[in-house]
Amino acid sequence: MGNRFKGGIQKGAMPWHHRYIGNPVLSFLGKLFFKTPANDFHCGLRGFTKNAVVKMNLQTTGMELASEIVIKSSIFGMKVCEVPTTLSPDGRDRPPHLNSFRDGWRHLRFLLIYSPKWLFLYPGLILLIISAVFSFTLFIGPIRIGFRLIDFHSFIVAGAMILLATNMISFAIITRVFAYNTGLLPSQPEFYVLLKYFNLEKGLGLGFVFLFLG
Repeated sequence: MGNRFKGGIQKGAMPWHHRYIGNPVLSFLGKLFFKTPANDFHCGLRGFTKNAVVKMNLQTTGMELASEIVIKSSIFGMKVCEVPTTLSPDGRDRPPHLNSFRDGWRHLRFLLIYSPKWLFLYPGLILLIISAVFSFTLFIGPIRIGFRLIDFHSFIVAGAMILLATNMISFAIITRVFAYNTGLLPSQPEFYVLLKYFNLEKGLGLGFVFLFLG
């Protein structure tokens, strides 16, 4: 992988918001989500063996291909190293096709799709803990903070937050299974073996039990 920030970016070669906001933020998120050593996620200078790219089984057809290569190389535990490279101003006589906000969002969305834990699971767990503590506190009785009385209206909101958090955690599981079954993520989920014992009918039965208890 090339790294333009190590090799040097010439004046006028990269817009300031790409250099100081877009690339650093997306590269940081990519390293956080996938533990990759790549510090310049969007550098176009990269080399790989034929065996490596065949093993990746790349699925995307657009510009997200650049991110998919970095992500899957990390998932498969491939050896990745960086080389400093320079970036010079574009010498073409037409403006670039890159749209900063649209294409930046496409890359961020792609990173999140490939990481259901960060998209659904972790936010869902945080929301579940906060709403559960809030619900338990209000279950004991109303809370008065100065002139504000926190009572059953807030209790209803906390209950809705618990439902939302539960759905987010469910989406994390569903998305992870879907990504594995379609080949987007090659590694099998840790909980996949449980699907041998848990099917639609058992899920419906368990749902009716919870409905009755509720």
